[in-house]
Parts: sequence; C-alpha cells; structure tokens
Amino acid sequence: MFNQIEILSILLILTVFMVITHRYNLKLLNKFKIYDLNELKINNKILTSYGIFLSFYFLIFSFFLYYFYPVNIDKVYIIIPFAILILSTVCFIDDCKSISIIIRICCFFVTIYLSMSLLRFPILLEYLKYEKILNIIIVLAWVYFINCSNFLDGGDEYFTNSLIPCFGFLCYFYYFVSYNDIYLFFNFLIFIFLIIFRSANRNPAKAYLGDSGSITIGYIYFFNILKFLESGNYEIVFLLSIFIFLDPTITILVRLTKKLNIFNRHQGFFFHVAKKLGYSVRQISFYMFVNNLIISTCAILILEFNQFKYIFLVIGLLSQSVYLITIIKFKLNFFYKNQ
Repeated sequence: MFNQIEILSILLILTVFMVITHRYNLKLLNKFKIYDLNELKINNKILTSYGIFLSFYFLIFSFFLYYFYPVNIDKVYIIIPFAILILSTVCFIDDCKSISIIIRICCFFVTIYLSMSLLRFPILLEYLKYEKILNIIIVLAWVYFINCSNFLDGGDEYFTNSLIPCFGFLCYFYYFVSYNDIYLFFNFLIFIFLIIFRSANRNPAKAYLGDSGSITIGYIYFFNILKFLESGNYEIVFLLSIFIFLDPTITILVRLTKKLNIFNRHQGFFFHVAKKLGYSVRQISFYMFVNNLIISTCAILILEFNQFKYIFLVIGLLSQSVYLITIIKFKLNFFYKNQ
C-alpha cells in the first residue's frame, strides 16, 4: 500500500492532470465533430462521447499502478481497466454511428461475465446453494443496472448531479471506513472526472458523456455496490441502488402495462415528465443532487451509527419517494399518460 503522503500526492496529481486535459478533450471532440446523433436531427451540435476520456485516464493510471504499486498487483486492477476499455470502445462506436443493440448487449454480458471472477458471495451462498444461479442473477442485474445508468444521461447535468454525492460517499468509505487505496483511487478518479465534466454539461450543455461514459461509470458504480453485497452491507446496497433502479423500473413497468416497446427511445421517465410539467433542467438536476446527497449521508450515518440503521433506511426511501412524487407534482395520471 501507498503511505498517506503518497496517496494525497497521487490524488492531487490526478486532479491537476484531469483539469489540464479537460479543455483539450473538448477541442479533440470538436475537431473530429463527434456530435450527438439525436441532437443533430434537430440541428443542435452538441459534443458527445466525452466519457471515452475516462477510459483513457483509467488506462494511464492502471499502467502507473502496475509498475509502481508497492506490492504485487491483484487481478482486479487488470480486469476492471480491461472491461472499461471494451465497454467504452463499443459504446463510443455506437455514439458515433449506431450499432445493433444485439452487439451492445452481447458485449455487456461477456464483459460482466468476465468481471464476475472478481467477486465472491459466501454470505448469499448460505441461502442460495447454487453458485451458478447466483452468478446468473448478478450478471443480469449488472447489465440491467448499467442500462439504467445510461438512461440518466438523457439531460443536461442529470448524470453528474446524481452521482457526484454517491462517488463522494465511496471515497469516504474507502478512506475512512474500510481502507483500500486502489478502490479509493478508482472512485476518486470518477468523482473528480464528474465534477470537471459538469462544467461542460451544465445547462445548456456543450457536451454529453455519451454511452461511452454513462455505461462505463454505471459498470464501476455497480461493481462498488456488489462489493458491499459481498461483505453483507445490505443497507448500503439498498441506498446506493435505489435512485438509479427506481425511476427506470417504474417507467418500464408502466410501459409494459400499456403494451409499449420498452426498447424504443422515449421521454417518459420521471425527469422527462417533470420538464413537461414546467420544471427547468436546473431545478430537476438540483432535486436529483439533494436527493442523492441525503441518501449518501444516510449511508454514512448507517456506518457510524449502525444501531439506528433502519431509521436511516426509511429516511433514504422517503427521500427517494418525495423526490419522484415532487418532480411530477403529484400528478400520477399525467405521468402514466406520458409513457
């Protein structure tokens, strides 16, 4: 492990490097005219695929760890960057020129299946005796989660405001609660990346993450959730999952009841309906940030005051419920009609 001074120095260097390269990233996307295909249809030239640079940062940092980490590097630090490279490359191609959804899904399943070698669930296997069945469930949940993550990249500021508090919590956890310098580096890298990217994604957006960013970050985020599941921290799993899972899941279920194709692009998610009801993008993204800040705070309080964990779980669930009901102004019928 690195010592404290080395860790702080590395975190500072990571931050400075990403800040310096940010403007060049935007210039590079502009030079090659990597515009969002859906926005181009209405003559809006908004850059996309900024998320590909996250993979670039991960690869550079992974090489650094491989050569300079004080002890032998574990396979987790090789598989994760490799998985990110595959996911971001396929999604970058899809951002630039749409590819078959079958190819995308197959890529997701293969990458996540390989990533399962990084995880063990001894506690869950006490209840579910068949490891293969558990692995299938986890793979399906992981693929579903990264697609839910992708849905959040459907508006200016939404993705960044949603996940900045959550990755802030993960940095807190791996530094103060269960120290792991590599996991700290990986999550801190995304935390700072989102903060820097927000300056270009703030409404009106100059750039989008694209699938190359939202899918990749969703992959890493759910890997963190699975690490909590692996160690039996089910309350944290619930709190970190609820925001990304709930809106898409409710929307998909409503669309199924109305016999609509859930794979077609649509604007029926809660944050889309909120815009139709008159909320501004800034208001919606602010509500997202506050909700996830409350949820992340509840997760910290559970770690510090475990005897009150059920109280904090209820607060987190109430926060999510109030957020969803508030942004559609309690007009459930309007939400249902807009699917």
